[in-house]
Amino acid sequence: MVQSFIALIPGAILLTAAWFTKAVFSLDIPGYIMLAFTPLVQATDTLTAVMIAITLVQLLWFVGIHGANVVGAVLTPMMIDNLLKNMVAAMNGIEPLPTVVNAGFNAAWLSPGGTGCTIMLSVLCLRSKSKHLRMIVELSIIPAIFNINEPMTFGLPIILNPLFLPPFLVIPWVIGSVGYFLNYFNIVHRCYLYPPWTTPSPLITWIATGFDTMAIPWAIFLHYVVPLIGYYPFFKVYEKQMLEKEEKSMVYRKDFKKIERVVKPLRGIEEAYSNVVEIELITENYEKLVYLVMNYAPSSVEILSPENINCLLYTSDAADELDGVD
Repeated sequence: MVQSFIALIPGAILLTAAWFTKAVFSLDIPGYIMLAFTPLVQATDTLTAVMIAITLVQLLWFVGIHGANVVGAVLTPMMIDNLLKNMVAAMNGIEPLPTVVNAGFNAAWLSPGGTGCTIMLSVLCLRSKSKHLRMIVELSIIPAIFNINEPMTFGLPIILNPLFLPPFLVIPWVIGSVGYFLNYFNIVHRCYLYPPWTTPSPLITWIATGFDTMAIPWAIFLHYVVPLIGYYPFFKVYEKQMLEKEEKSMVYRKDFKKIERVVKPLRGIEEAYSNVVEIELITENYEKLVYLVMNYAPSSVEILSPENINCLLYTSDAADELDGVD
């Protein structure tokens, strides 16, 4: 509690100093800062800025860093400033609205489907013959509808997977550039509203553009048709790789233990049931075994043979390494 009050002291000092400079010296420091950043704000309202921002976001996500948070930390104030200009213009009946690229633009065109617009990858996984890909879609399809795609990017995975880097980059480029020209030439009304980023498409685009009905068919095309076409060939190659890996193992014994009743396993849960299953299988190599452990997360792994594995590990050491995978 004391630490919480201590944290208020520097904030109070800064607020007092800001008030003093404004009231006594008539210095509008925030206004001067915004004036200094005016050229940069104007530069954000260009197709070049859109493409650079998309590229940075996608590349950061590809290496496992939340690109939208990193890039947004720099661009968000400028995007909001551009959005406010459009809001004021719309309230005063000024057309066309002064800016194209703003926070509403990002929500309308770049948020749907998650980073990289991967929602259609979830749809492709629905009919996949691969057990791994069908398992991923169970976790990813519902969040993807609300523009959350971490289950897909980490689970498929897209992150650090060079096969998916080309569509992961190119599809947002296409969506961003087409969305820019649609707004620039007022084929679709420029954005001046900012719906929650978890709003599904095409609803989010329709709202952001001030309920322009032309936004609906374009959003469906850009957020569903374009990603489906773009990801499909890469998905089929990856699916083939997954099927080859899954075919390189054979389960020859399953032992289902007695189902046990567990009373109050967690707070708020009165009872649950537990079942232990022992499975013995043969895999073609150690890489395939690692693949199975990473995807199905067994609680314990024991390697019966061979004594030595062709990965510079003794069998016991390899089993210990796999047991440590959470």
